[in-house]
Amino acid sequence: MKETPKPATPKVEFKPIAPRIDQLSLQIGHSSDVYSVAFSPDGKTALSGSEDKTVKWWDLESGRVIKSLEAHSLWVNSVAFSPDGKTALSGSSDNTVKWWDLESGRVIKSLKAPHSSGILSVAFSPDGKTALSGSLDETVKWWGLVESRGTVKWWDLESGRVIKSLEAHSENVNSVAFSPDGKTALSGSDDNTVKWWHLESGRVIKSLKAHSSSVSSVYSVAFSPGGKTALSGSWDHTVKWWDLESGSVIKSLDAHSSFVKSVAFSPDGKIALSGSSDKTVKWWDLESGRVIKSLKAHSSSVYSVAFSPGGKTALSGSLDSTVKWWDLESGRVIKSLEEAHSSSVYSVAFSPGGKTALSGSWDHTVKWWDLESGRLIKSLKAHSSRVTSVAFSPDGKTALSGSWDNTVKWWDLSRKWWDLGRGRVIKSLDAHSRYVNSVAFSPDGKTALSGSDDKTVKWWDLSRKWWDLGRGRVIKSLEAHSSFVNSVAFSPDGKTALSGSWDNTVKWWDLESGRVIKSLEAHSSPVLSVAFSPDGKTALSGSEDTSIRLWNLETGEEIIQMVAFDKGKEWVVMLPQSYYVASPKGEQYINVHIGNSVVGIDEHAEARAYYNRPDLVEAALRGIFS
Repeated sequence: MKETPKPATPKVEFKPIAPRIDQLSLQIGHSSDVYSVAFSPDGKTALSGSEDKTVKWWDLESGRVIKSLEAHSLWVNSVAFSPDGKTALSGSSDNTVKWWDLESGRVIKSLKAPHSSGILSVAFSPDGKTALSGSLDETVKWWGLVESRGTVKWWDLESGRVIKSLEAHSENVNSVAFSPDGKTALSGSDDNTVKWWHLESGRVIKSLKAHSSSVSSVYSVAFSPGGKTALSGSWDHTVKWWDLESGSVIKSLDAHSSFVKSVAFSPDGKIALSGSSDKTVKWWDLESGRVIKSLKAHSSSVYSVAFSPGGKTALSGSLDSTVKWWDLESGRVIKSLEEAHSSSVYSVAFSPGGKTALSGSWDHTVKWWDLESGRLIKSLKAHSSRVTSVAFSPDGKTALSGSWDNTVKWWDLSRKWWDLGRGRVIKSLDAHSRYVNSVAFSPDGKTALSGSDDKTVKWWDLSRKWWDLGRGRVIKSLEAHSSFVNSVAFSPDGKTALSGSWDNTVKWWDLESGRVIKSLEAHSSPVLSVAFSPDGKTALSGSEDTSIRLWNLETGEEIIQMVAFDKGKEWVVMLPQSYYVASPKGEQYINVHIGNSVVGIDEHAEARAYYNRPDLVEAALRGIFS
């Protein structure tokens, strides 16, 4: 009897439903020095401004980044919350003040014209309707803000919205502050004075001078909550507590061993904080003038301090690229809001045979090392400034070095050790008008590339004989970047090139025509390094945003981004669609955003189940490298 075949079991494809979230992001803090910090009015969130050109908005409870605010083209020196906590100000060395809507992360207004130099300090008035900015141009500007059609906007500059330009300082203005009633202001300057201003008239009520050194600078000023006293921090290592009415010093707080960069009053006005270049935060009892606690956790200068609204915790920002959140009673760090990677390193290169190496240093020299013995073969001295990049030729007989003296040096390494000619400069390649940041030889060694702060990539001819004066000429100057060029690389066939720039982009060039084939754009900070794959079909870029990105050159699309955390112990690899694979503890660095709420992905099971897809990451890479 013939057996009736059983019907085949239908294949059910699992299609998870996408979770209702706004986005996933990687927990990447600042990649460079933190210059300013501020608490939100409710004490639940914080702002930080950094040399990496970004403002970070932090959730303090979780220590996670809610939003990264990116619009400045140079470092951010000062940040402030509006009294209602809905908007923020940032002042930058790009000469602008940005006014941010925190909900959307957008710039409401960028104010560019009135200051002629970098902005060092910003502050909101108590009612949030006006603002102050202090600048390297030695002025304080008082700005008007108005309510219009339910929105907050800056006045148009043409209608005269700089209410007053307060001009009395003879040097840079480093810090500004509003009085609690918004009628007066303080400013601290490199001219060693604190000015107390009447805003309506624009007059100086009092010029406060007591800091000791003739070359001293006042870095920070603050009003007491009652508005009758003030603090100032100075180059002379002291904090001064002032009685404003009399203009006299109530107490001089002396405990720091270096410059005092930031000061703050507690909400009740009885306690003070100071941050210093001695790497400490001091917590002061003002009545006695004693240090209650010295808070030590930073590894570099402390540039900014702030009390929480309740006065029980504090924030500090440092040149070590971190923000510390302190419990004042215990003196412990509650959370350290940190960057993912450390700072820049010097340039090094192996010779083609791997037996020798080059190193370039900020001591203006290139060192040529014998790796077997560890001894120095030669110290190559010709540059007059920092050496930023070094490279061996494909045959190992010559080398290139790029320097902040605006030149590329082409070195002869070919001669024997007894020949004093070895280590001489064959040619100084002089065409850049600013610092040279990167150099590279072509695969055949006949041409070279250099990238510079003058925003150009130069393609050099090295092919001619030593007696031919044409050798060392520029074949093409490649110009498309809007800022410094940090890194250059040749393709394996030598016909195309990559360049990475401070403008956050990677350019892929056709050398023969000098045209840009593709502009690769995904990084949120300067691109510091670029490289081709061996087959020339893909490229890697490394950025100050701490990520490494892999690109498909044919399409110009990002394939994946890779980020390492905790000194390389943990990592996350993520596709542009947010699917990811991570190390065992790497998931702790993935944020889930829903509106302005942020949680770790380990707290959102639905998002974790949907986006944790090693299979999709593997498939994406297999499609490129198979």
